Parts: sequence; C-alpha cells; structure tokens
Amino acid sequence: MACISVELSIAMLFFVAAIILLREYQHRKKINSVKDENDELRNAVYALQKEEKNFRERDFRKLLNDFNKLKDRTDELEVENVKLKKDLGKKK
Repeated sequence: MACISVELSIAMLFFVAAIILLREYQHRKKINSVKDENDELRNAVYALQKEEKNFRERDFRKLLNDFNKLKDRTDELEVENVKLKKDLGKKK
C-alpha cells in the first residue's frame, strides 16, 4: 500500500503542474490588470497636468490683458493730467 503506482504518480505530477500553471496564469492576469490600472492612472495624471497648464495659460493671458488695460488707462490719465497742467499754467 505504501508503494504508489507509476500511473498514479504521473497523474499527481500532471495535477500539480496544472495547479502551478493555473496560479501562474492568475498571477499574470493580475499583473496585466495592475498594468492597465497604472496606464489609466498615468493618462489621468497627464490629462490633469495638461488641463492645469491650459488653465494657467488662460489665467496668465487674462492677467496680462487686465494689466494692459490698466496700463492703457494709466497712460490716458497721464495724458489728461499733462493737458490739465498746461491749461492750469495758461490760466495763471
């Protein structure tokens, strides 16, 4: 009874090999799943960085536009100030 037949030994080896292959398959499937998740996260981070860059560029353009408007208004007020000083000088 202690002696195992050759056929039973071969069958046990095939069974163990099948279990090893199944675990390897599950392991590779899990690795691929993690890779896909990693790719999705990388793409999401890239999209967020691109959106942030676009937002910063729009914000910068708006600030630059506001600055230019203020500069133009300052120039207009400076010209008006010079005219008023000339008029005041003529009236004295």
